[in-house]
Amino acid sequence: MKCTLCERHCHIAAGQAGACGMITSDGSSIQERYPDRYLAAVETAIESMPMVHYHPRGQFLQVCTVGCNFTCRGCVSGILTDHLTAIQGTFQTMTPEAVVDKAIALGCLGVMFCFNEPTVSYFTFRRLAEMAKRQGLRVGCSTNGYMTEAALDGLIPLLDFVNMGLKGACDETYHACGVASIAPVLRNLARLVDCGVYVEISAIFRRHGETELLQAAEQVAALSADIPFQVMRFIPFGDAPEEMEPSVRQAEAVCSRVRQHLRHVYLFNTPGTDALNSRCPACGETIMRRGFFGPMCANLFDYRPDARCDCGYQLPIVGEIHDTPANESGYFGGYRTINALSMIRSILEVIGVTDKTRTDAVISHVLATDLIKTLHNRLNRIEAYFDTVDEFAAMTGREARAKAFRHYVGDRVAAIQAKVGDLPKPPVYCTLGHPRIAMFVDKMESCLIEAPAGS
Repeated sequence: MKCTLCERHCHIAAGQAGACGMITSDGSSIQERYPDRYLAAVETAIESMPMVHYHPRGQFLQVCTVGCNFTCRGCVSGILTDHLTAIQGTFQTMTPEAVVDKAIALGCLGVMFCFNEPTVSYFTFRRLAEMAKRQGLRVGCSTNGYMTEAALDGLIPLLDFVNMGLKGACDETYHACGVASIAPVLRNLARLVDCGVYVEISAIFRRHGETELLQAAEQVAALSADIPFQVMRFIPFGDAPEEMEPSVRQAEAVCSRVRQHLRHVYLFNTPGTDALNSRCPACGETIMRRGFFGPMCANLFDYRPDARCDCGYQLPIVGEIHDTPANESGYFGGYRTINALSMIRSILEVIGVTDKTRTDAVISHVLATDLIKTLHNRLNRIEAYFDTVDEFAAMTGREARAKAFRHYVGDRVAAIQAKVGDLPKPPVYCTLGHPRIAMFVDKMESCLIEAPAGS
């Protein structure tokens, strides 16, 4: 059978799956491998999608499955495809009615499909969108835009907002993601805009990629100069080399050049930058202030009434600016769920676990036992962190390696404590980013500083 959902047009034999691993065939039709099953369904601020001009601070129920039809190097969500075997056993089975009921019970404005590509769970997402619209909820998604025209047309009447991710501006860049061309993406972007769906852009910026990013900005500006353009400074997750990461100053400089084409340009993945704020394109004054809130996310913390500048210019905000930030906790919301799974994999690598089967077993255990709900606090407190390492080591037969790791860190803490003795602990201001911003006091880095010699 030929898949009609994605422009890869996979030919899928009976009992097999397409390139995404999520669409299968029974010999007479294509179908989802895991219909109405979700990895997560959690309430979060829309800035975690991320969106900047659509119902700022609004609370939405964010859902995701696993899998993608792209194979992008260094993807922040790569763990959702690399460890599908571990994750699939912990899916939540939820009917469209159940998801919508949860969104309503939590006071959400709507539902949004994020983290992974909705095309690979197309029928599940469409059923959810239909139910959500019947209940008066808003519906949106983040997507790489590689759907077929027919698939997109099946969603457009149900969509209120979309974040379109651009990997680049040319076919060569899209070849590196495992697909043939950027053309379907640009076609679908224009279609969404023409049909009145609210759109924002997330565009990847890699080192030495200034020219291509500017080309992408020109392609977007040809549709409208008011489309918010989010520059995603590339962070090398997975096996991507560090050389692909541009500096903060390089990213800020290219944002200034992009503003020659588009009015609203934002720099993500960059702690401390003021290029995440909304500025008046007429006079340059700051209208909205945002902070870094983890990979691909932002936190709106201050704004002028009605998003209006003193000069009279008003940001093209869709919907109201909500006064109360959305409820978020630990590793839930935004990309922090994915970050938690990535941290588990990193801990396992530290204690010498490189076998994928064993890594899958630990991830599956964490998800199945709800350990992930306490992981945020456990990994930010020293003793609890080592207890977690020991727990993973016991599961994988790496107790000796974990013990050595504990001693390695503990010996250095003890050595510093011995040298400072009874001397008063000086206050320590821990910062990161450019320009510098304060580190959260409960972060592991802050705890390590405080334990031997700081306060």
